[in-house]
Amino acid sequence: MVQSLRSIEALYQYAADTRLKVASRRLQALDAAQAALVGAEPGARWLRIEGLRVDQAGRSIAAASVFVHPRFAAIALPGQGAIYAAIEARFGVEVSEVVQEISAGTMPPAVAASMGRKPRATGLHFLRRYLMADGTTMLVSRNWHPAELFTHTTRLRRGADR
Repeated sequence: MVQSLRSIEALYQYAADTRLKVASRRLQALDAAQAALVGAEPGARWLRIEGLRVDQAGRSIAAASVFVHPRFAAIALPGQGAIYAAIEARFGVEVSEVVQEISAGTMPPAVAASMGRKPRATGLHFLRRYLMADGTTMLVSRNWHPAELFTHTTRLRRGADR
């Protein structure tokens, strides 16, 4: 899969071109590491969604773990499309910023197994924080893509401030 992103709407297009096969959905008390990840207090109960993102051919392209703010825990998950867009439509809120971190590393054993990969398989890890205008975290997603299935393209243009 080749991914090129220039806007929040491009994230929606990526989700629209894929489907999230949900393996689990539950309210979960956050441990210290999870709380730090989402910007909440340890023990806060957030909706946690685990699953596989599959392409139109049915091929697993990413293992997904999503934490949704408790205010939006009643969200009905879309078969296709972005979870954040479903939250926006249902609750009348809006994502104003997405902070994305990309790193390469060894997939956790359970992630590699869920993707049909060998233990210690290399992958790209995407961490995205979806923030509303007041700085509140709407959701945080963590996605592992097998390295051999993913290309990220960035186009840079000379700025007008030149």
